[in-house]
Amino acid sequence: QSYLMAVTETDASWLVKAIYQDLSKIAPDYPNTANLTTWQHRAAVHFYDQLSFAQAKLSTDQIVETTTAETIQDDGIFLIRANQQSELKKLGERGYTYLSRESDILTQWVNELTRKKDNTTAIQLIEQFSHTKVLNNSLWRAYLTLLSKGNQDIYFNELLDYLVVHHSDIQVHDQLITFLIGDHPSQIRWANQKYWESAAVRLPGQPGSGRFIYWLWRYYTVHFPGRAKELVTSFYKYAPGSYYSVPFWQQSNSTEFVTDWHKVFNKDDYAKWLSVYGGNDEALRFISRKDLTRYYHPDAVKLDRELYQGARSIDPEIVEILALGEYSIGMTSFKEKYKNLPQLDYYKYLVIAGINSHNRFIEVYYLRAVLRQLQIPEDPFILPPRLLNALYPRPYR
Repeated sequence: QSYLMAVTETDASWLVKAIYQDLSKIAPDYPNTANLTTWQHRAAVHFYDQLSFAQAKLSTDQIVETTTAETIQDDGIFLIRANQQSELKKLGERGYTYLSRESDILTQWVNELTRKKDNTTAIQLIEQFSHTKVLNNSLWRAYLTLLSKGNQDIYFNELLDYLVVHHSDIQVHDQLITFLIGDHPSQIRWANQKYWESAAVRLPGQPGSGRFIYWLWRYYTVHFPGRAKELVTSFYKYAPGSYYSVPFWQQSNSTEFVTDWHKVFNKDDYAKWLSVYGGNDEALRFISRKDLTRYYHPDAVKLDRELYQGARSIDPEIVEILALGEYSIGMTSFKEKYKNLPQLDYYKYLVIAGINSHNRFIEVYYLRAVLRQLQIPEDPFILPPRLLNALYPRPYR
């Protein structure tokens, strides 16, 4: 009984193996040992690396019908290892609510299926729980990998769906560019115009979109030179704060930044001015003396007040631990105390913990997480001073 209890409490494969070896010494014929309870016999699923389906002598119906929150993860793996993955749909239906909440289990099952090269079942499983992708980017990325081998239109649209939510994921942006230009930049294979236009419309105006905007410009240069010239003077609206701004700024020879500033009346005008003069040191010194408040991102202004002027307080003991540099203990204590907060609030509290403990790493890391969740670009030209100073402390500004 004690060995079986122990195996239900660990996911470590080496420990499961050790438990099975010790169990075999006192019950060498397990799970065929006489007088086992139903629970003791059923616990055989946890030894999916040690026991075959035939040895376990458990029917798929029995596994599905008696699954629990404690067993469902290993139940799924056991079925996959036993080549009974066709039963995963039923198992998923049985534990639908729990698996929707604990979707990392689905990721593990998908990885197992992928190793068995059963891509069809893996795709079906993810689509059965499609609502979990938004909160589980590992599962979503696994889905993208699976789709990349099939219908390319479906794959492309899923790439865009993903990047609308996870716009800072550089690796998936790379997958998009590979789709659009091929694997070898020295031998470019331009995708059909419809894909370029669709991505241009759907990708958010975030720094992560910079690489796409750069390659869109290259595409326009070859196929639509007029559009390419127009994009050079407006790109900043589509990829604010991107390091891909540099090649665009290098196209600009204009020095009329003072004259053109008098034509700036709204945020679109401001983005156009930055598209032309954002890389000009004299122009930057010029606007550093201007009141740019009206061009700040409204959600950034609200966040600035909430984090730096708000009344939220953090447990002083946690703040003290973090201030002393005890990162591991401090973060463990923080997680235990604030684990029930929604993710966005959890990140905001971590930013405040970083501010109060003068731990710049925690403050900056989780401030970026908050900005990304709120879809606020990490763009120095639209952030209020305190957020800007936090993200880019001297000498990096």
